[in-house]
Amino acid sequence: MVKEVLDQLGEKYSKRFVSVIVGAGFSRNACKEYPLWKDLLYEMVVELYQEEIENAYSRFRKISPGTKMSLEVFTKEEVPRIIERVGYLKIVSEYIVRKGYREAIEHYIEERIPYIDTTTKQFKFAGKNKHKVIDIDGNNFSAHKKLLEGDKWVRIYTTNYDCLLEYAVNANDKSYTVIRKARELSDNTDKTSIIKLHGDLYNPKEKRVFMFDGNPHQQYIISEEDYKNYPRDHEAFTQLMRISLLQGVFCLIGFSGDDPNFVNWISWVRDVLVTEDDEIKDKDEDNRTYKIFLIGLSKDEPDEVRKMFYENHNIVYVPLLRKDVKEVIGAEGIDEPRDLFCKFFDYLYNWKGAADAAQDTGDVPSRKAYNELWDKVYEVKHETNLPTSIKTIVTVDEEKLAQLYALKPWNRIVTYTFRQITFLKEMVYKKGPLTEAEARLTLLAIKDTGLTVDDELINKIKASGIEVEDQDKLNKITEREKTLLYSSFTEEQTENEDPYEQILRSLFTMDFKLAKELSEGWEPKGTDVIRKALVLSFFNKAQAKDILWNYIKQEPNEKEQFYATKLLNILEDTLPPAHPLDRYENANVQDYNKDLSNFIKRASDIKEKIKAYGSGKNEKTFYIGGKPTKIREATAVLNFLLEAPAFVSYKNFYTLISSEKWYHIHKIIYERYPLPVLYYGLQCTDSKVKTRIGQDYAYSDYLAENYLEDILTYMLKACMVDATPNYLKESILIVARELFVSVKPQKWEDLFMQFWVEIVLRYRFEDVKNRQFDELDKFVEKALNSIATLSVRQRIIQDVLAHVKDDTGFAINCLYYLQSEPADLKGNEQLQTAVQKFVDEISTPDELNVAGNVYRLLTDDQKQTCAQKCMRLLSEEESKISDLVYHVSEFFVKGNPEMTAVFIKSICENPLLWKNGVIGEGSYSDFTYLKVSEFTRRVYIDKTSLMIIYERLKTSADEVVKFIERHHDDMPFYSDTEGLLREMITFLRQNEKGLFREEGYYEVLGRVSEAYRKVSGLGNVEDGLLSEYEEDVKKSLGYITANIKLFAPNEQERLFDIIINRVLLKNSDGLDTCIGYLWYYLNKRYISTDNERLTDGLVRILDRYEKSDMQECNMDLVMTARYMGKMATILSGKGFKSKGIDYWKRFKRTSRFYSNFD
Repeated sequence: MVKEVLDQLGEKYSKRFVSVIVGAGFSRNACKEYPLWKDLLYEMVVELYQEEIENAYSRFRKISPGTKMSLEVFTKEEVPRIIERVGYLKIVSEYIVRKGYREAIEHYIEERIPYIDTTTKQFKFAGKNKHKVIDIDGNNFSAHKKLLEGDKWVRIYTTNYDCLLEYAVNANDKSYTVIRKARELSDNTDKTSIIKLHGDLYNPKEKRVFMFDGNPHQQYIISEEDYKNYPRDHEAFTQLMRISLLQGVFCLIGFSGDDPNFVNWISWVRDVLVTEDDEIKDKDEDNRTYKIFLIGLSKDEPDEVRKMFYENHNIVYVPLLRKDVKEVIGAEGIDEPRDLFCKFFDYLYNWKGAADAAQDTGDVPSRKAYNELWDKVYEVKHETNLPTSIKTIVTVDEEKLAQLYALKPWNRIVTYTFRQITFLKEMVYKKGPLTEAEARLTLLAIKDTGLTVDDELINKIKASGIEVEDQDKLNKITEREKTLLYSSFTEEQTENEDPYEQILRSLFTMDFKLAKELSEGWEPKGTDVIRKALVLSFFNKAQAKDILWNYIKQEPNEKEQFYATKLLNILEDTLPPAHPLDRYENANVQDYNKDLSNFIKRASDIKEKIKAYGSGKNEKTFYIGGKPTKIREATAVLNFLLEAPAFVSYKNFYTLISSEKWYHIHKIIYERYPLPVLYYGLQCTDSKVKTRIGQDYAYSDYLAENYLEDILTYMLKACMVDATPNYLKESILIVARELFVSVKPQKWEDLFMQFWVEIVLRYRFEDVKNRQFDELDKFVEKALNSIATLSVRQRIIQDVLAHVKDDTGFAINCLYYLQSEPADLKGNEQLQTAVQKFVDEISTPDELNVAGNVYRLLTDDQKQTCAQKCMRLLSEEESKISDLVYHVSEFFVKGNPEMTAVFIKSICENPLLWKNGVIGEGSYSDFTYLKVSEFTRRVYIDKTSLMIIYERLKTSADEVVKFIERHHDDMPFYSDTEGLLREMITFLRQNEKGLFREEGYYEVLGRVSEAYRKVSGLGNVEDGLLSEYEEDVKKSLGYITANIKLFAPNEQERLFDIIINRVLLKNSDGLDTCIGYLWYYLNKRYISTDNERLTDGLVRILDRYEKSDMQECNMDLVMTARYMGKMATILSGKGFKSKGIDYWKRFKRTSRFYSNFD
């Protein structure tokens, strides 16, 4: 039976039906320090059950007084019994509960599982074991390397945290894609994927990102809750494994029968394993078909219970150490696990039937013949008559041209070569008319490349005398050019226009209702049927599936059958896929998706020049005739999406082109083909990429002048039409919100107000349970930031105030971005009444916060009413008073001594003052503290109150500093200890004048500052300013700004100099943040215009940057340009002159950006 089982696995591998899952046991081939589950949990069990183990040992000694067994030996025997009784995963969950925070288990893992230091080629550990180092023996990676030699694995999954596979990939010079999170999954099959299902081991040399697959509450899958929630929290990974299992089989290596990874994974896919045809169970064991091949390192058969488990789940166990197995795989006399695995892999890779799996059907020769004909169909010669002229003669072989046309129906999608491009260039530059043969070959070249050509070449083709059939081809090309290039399609459609082009135009202008009507009325033939089906699937999936299925049954071309079947499976969205693809794949039928991958690679492939170390990563390059672009290559990708047809992603479920790859295509051609490129950009799954796409459109002067008003109109209308697919509505909101700032508000305010009434008021206040659009709030905020018309502003303020109690947070944001001003009350008694009614009904801190956002609309009496309500809140039990109450109260009580006294007294008595989360000497909990410095800047703190706050600060600081000294390497990640320490430093420095005479003041400040440096990872403020990470830069800038008056003038100048130089260098993150702070320092006169050195630096920044530079440096153009304009105005007013000052002053005057923030 063993031979039959292994032959079954070998046959399936040869046909690319096998995925492999790698478990913890396999890692021990490379290094014995990698623990199995029982090894990993040993110390954890000892810590959790220490008392139980010691009591059991005492009982054992009493029962067997003569037995000499140490507690250590007894513990080694007792721990496995506890693990068996309690269970691996419950022990982990109990450990997390005992420690009090999740990060404890992540730290525990990292102390016991070695990471790879690729520089020193050593295994190293973190935490308490950081001094433990093991040299890597490359020979020990033989099993890993052999595994990666397999070129027919469908996918390689691993439940291991370690990076051994990645290390072996680099050593093997193999090409694999490592997937660490679900959003990195794609349909690209060029490279086999290594998919890390349970997390990626932290390397102390890298910046930690505490997250696994988008979940910030875990870095590794290990606890009972992690496994229980995995199918929900990591649905994409689970579904991918289910699909892999439905379409093929799994080979498991490195797992034991009781491995929690194995047992839990089986539970996730059990319905797939046990729903095979009932006939399977009636077959003889020798003929049975298995879904899982569990390769174990054992000589023994599994026990009866486990056998039943395996049988019920279509699992077969293959014990590599058993004699008959060794004989089959050619491993007689071998017992070393590493070598056994190598023999096992060799057996699979060399299985006798492997060579028969991919017979050629004639499809590849057809493609090959087509390309070869292009190589021979024309010839270019240059006749020289020096020194007067050079004449180019192009000769077309009409016989080969006819052969090309005969093959074209079988080569609908082609990866064009330089021959098509060269011929088109020759025809563009040719003087005089084209021959009919030249015209026909030009049509074919345009069709193959998808490029748009100018009217002159089109007219040459028309005048060449081509037949009616070729004239139809030319009409299709001109219709396609119209679809791609027109900014709007207002002309009435004619009966002769291609229905597909009409549908595309309606899609590109986001008129989905018209697209639906047109597609339903279209009666296509040939491959147009696939195009109709894909469009129709957005509106009527059932009808689209029927159309595709009927097409597949009738289409003789296997390439088209294959592609249509892949689309049908996507629409079916069922497990298992209703329509298998193996007959096409095994027959090596052309896969159009692979052609798409080639197009994308062409468009993004940048060859790195290898230079000697020390020569620098950047060098200046000069181009003759202009910098080369990838427009042709990017256009080919767009043409594929139109012609195939295809998508970037289908309903945010099935991704064909990753968001990152599409953005690269977008960047090349979005100004050339703005409407179609935007339509496909909306299909990206990454919201950050879609935001960037919207910003590109908004920042483009060309698009602002010619397209943006129409595009924003299309988008606003589409959001309010039922026919628009819901998944695209979210994308439209993301992109459209970036356009408001670039289109004159009067052009879109009416449509927005319609949206406000139909969508915003409904789903934000009236029908919250059925709320749609996760991106609605940000969309509204961006729109309100640009709204200018008085009547519109008044209507919005009135609506918001009327619904404050329905959603206070949303109301606050609306009013903040609208930036209300006294003029908003002008001539509107209804609004004045609404404001008074709102003030009268204020009852919560959040509602008072709303009042703060309409402060400039309030009368003195209304402000006094708000102040009295603040007093009532401050009189409540101190434990109920939050930061928000103090923030709001400071605003209304400032200038009133009696109210200020109540305000300060409440702070002194609040239990949240300097709360730190320290519990005893060894425990820690999450905590909330008051950010005192943020709401005491405008009020006077009397000496007595100041001392109370200071004494409580000293007590808290002492506890925190001691805890950090004891547990610096084990600090919980979720706590804001860093923020608390920063707040303490700020408070101490703000109140230095009142405290510096107190004994120990500077000692306290020094201890807190040192603790802050340890926790934040910043040695000092300068380290943050010089960091490559924007987060560190922002921390330092925030700290400097909060404590600006406490730095000596020479310290300030040195820090400002560092910021200026960072901006001038252009090659680091956070540049727009730096420019914003520099403007603040100049505006507040912390940078004096009399300081020649600093002002010279600011002038050089203005000279060095223009609008295009900001986009290249990934800056927020709208905000940063505003800062630059303001800096230029200030410096100009002080007599400074430069080209940069003139540029930014002019930009500020003529800016086409519309924002309420100034």
